[in-house]
Amino acid sequence: AAVVIAACSFSSAVAAADAQGGSMGTASMATLFVFMLAVVVSRVGLYGFDVGVLELQQRQVDEKDRNAVGAVENSLTSAGTLLIMAYSMDTTTPETFVHIVWASAVAVCVAALLFGAYLKLWHEHVHSHPAGFEDSHAHTTRARPHR
Repeated sequence: AAVVIAACSFSSAVAAADAQGGSMGTASMATLFVFMLAVVVSRVGLYGFDVGVLELQQRQVDEKDRNAVGAVENSLTSAGTLLIMAYSMDTTTPETFVHIVWASAVAVCVAALLFGAYLKLWHEHVHSHPAGFEDSHAHTTRARPHR
């Protein structure tokens, strides 16, 4: 999908240059190609992160709570997307675009702090117990009591 989107962006940029009566120079074509390649390569990290999040959810959220957690995650993601789209409709000049850039940077920093707090508060390790207990099992700092 990312390749198709990048190819459509590339072809529309070439068509726009032709519509204005000029042709794209070699430097402009090279710049667009590098941009298209960067979009495709960036998707590898995005999909890797998505797989990692799904792995964490499956390992750490009880099976009976997974639907609720997934629903809340999807609704928060949709709300964030809606806010970005609504604000970008109002952003018509480069002077106001800087607000979106700063909001994005702040959101990334807040996410990094939250993830750091998660790593500090919730960790897993495997160890052994003396005879009479299970051989080894995962523990977390907030593990639920065994039933």
